[in-house]
Amino acid sequence: MLWSVIAITGLLTLYTAFAVPAYLYQSWLKLASARNRTAYGLWIGLESLLLLALTFGAVYLLLSMVHGIRFR
Repeated sequence: MLWSVIAITGLLTLYTAFAVPAYLYQSWLKLASARNRTAYGLWIGLESLLLLALTFGAVYLLLSMVHGIRFR
């Protein structure tokens, strides 16, 4: 049971690792054809920054949980 949960989690993580950068890349490519470039650019920029922060936060959480590392 535990191994199936780990396998599903791993597959979803792998899918997310490919899907999120592809989504951001396609979104930035659409910037040139957007009607309201300023608002769209600000929105995509905010999404990109928040997704980067989420990624770094998840890596930090994983490292601190697995290795007991304390970054102080």
